Amino acid sequence: LTLNISAYRDFEVAEARRVAGGTSLRYARKWGGADLVWRLDGIVPLNRFSELVVGAMLADYEYNDYRSNAKPASTARRLTIVAGDNLKAFKDELARLQTIIAGVNIARNVANTPPNDLGPQALVALGGTLARLPLVLHDAEALTGVDDAAEAEHLDRDRRARGGEV
Repeated sequence: LTLNISAYRDFEVAEARRVAGGTSLRYARKWGGADLVWRLDGIVPLNRFSELVVGAMLADYEYNDYRSNAKPASTARRLTIVAGDNLKAFKDELARLQTIIAGVNIARNVANTPPNDLGPQALVALGGTLARLPLVLHDAEALTGVDDAAEAEHLDRDRRARGGEV
């Protein structure tokens, strides 16, 4: 499977990468693949790796608690990333992203649960459980920064095209 990110012309560059990451996972599942391999071989910067992984992790979410005709668990469950020289940096970033996406998925589960199953008392209990989880701090700049000059310029062009300030 080869994805052409230029096919996502209408998306911001970072969003196109997230969509590509999710699309690769969805196609692997659709075609019955159990393993998905990304060969990045050290040529992909960390921020681009993050965008691909976030897309795949977000696409991996399924909420089937109330479906009577729920599909069996998806077969594509293992993503292997060939990282080359970036192995340590990618592993550290992957651990950070797993923490963030776990929180996102908790919020998605809460939003998807009907109020008759997650009433005020149950929501308070869930909040108490979450409050006891270990706190994981991350660098705020790493969460929001754009460290690729070409991407920053693309974002500026996109804002100008929409009539916004740069």
